[in-house]
Amino acid sequence: MVKYIQIIVKGRSTLGKYITHSSEETTALGTELMKTLEGVCFVALYGDLGAGKTAFVKGMVKAFLPDAIVTSPTYNIVNTYTDGNSVLHHYDMYRISDEDDLYSVGFFDNINEGVTVAEWCENIPWALPKSYVKVTILKDPDDDNLRFIETENINADTCS
Repeated sequence: MVKYIQIIVKGRSTLGKYITHSSEETTALGTELMKTLEGVCFVALYGDLGAGKTAFVKGMVKAFLPDAIVTSPTYNIVNTYTDGNSVLHHYDMYRISDEDDLYSVGFFDNINEGVTVAEWCENIPWALPKSYVKVTILKDPDDDNLRFIETENINADTCS
């Protein structure tokens, strides 16, 4: 079960610090965050390799499209999911080195529609929108299953 260390409720958004004990719990937390997002939203994910960023995104996509198969867009940079009315773009910024890379994959167009979630945002601090939801996922060095996750709004009232 996801342990809530601190919870801050602002409108419909639930932001705070969490501990998850499995990939499934990390995915469930992603699902819960997605349920709070409205309109055009950007979610920036931070964390080391294997921290659980893609598991978190799987939960977000599950809330949006329950039957979707979610994979990391490591090599193609972006996966797009749509239900015919709304869209969710899932980016992996690990290999992004400059603004031209982002233009070539449609990043600056896509962040203005639906939900965009991007892994490895520590690689693109100069490209982040003014307002976004920041999700930081840290692994416990002594327990492979334990994750410390913090969600926060940057520049307030994002996606609500």
